Amino acid sequence: MILSVISDEPGTTMALIERPLSNSKMYDASISGARALETTLNVLEELKIGYNYCDSKEWQRVLIPGFKINTPNPELKKRSLEIGKRMYPQLNFEGFKDADGILIATYLKSQWDIIEPV
Repeated sequence: MILSVISDEPGTTMALIERPLSNSKMYDASISGARALETTLNVLEELKIGYNYCDSKEWQRVLIPGFKINTPNPELKKRSLEIGKRMYPQLNFEGFKDADGILIATYLKSQWDIIEPV
């Protein structure tokens, strides 16, 4: 398992997780997100990897300005991809519908000093 390789010494590795969608109008997607989160947390706890959360509105407000957060917007994913390509021209985004992962990592890296593991 890849995570067990990077987690040789408990307490030296931390995972930063985007909190999953929770919206009563999008029940199936919300349940899927909750199940994925539960599995992720089980693995992290088994490997003694600390974790913390980042809400999508938190990083989107900084890196994708101009959109009403908390409202499903199909343009948000396209804008994420445009910004990711502009920020990281060396990466190949072929086949990706957005650049959310790299944008979340970019935001969290900028916030690293203020994040404490749970």
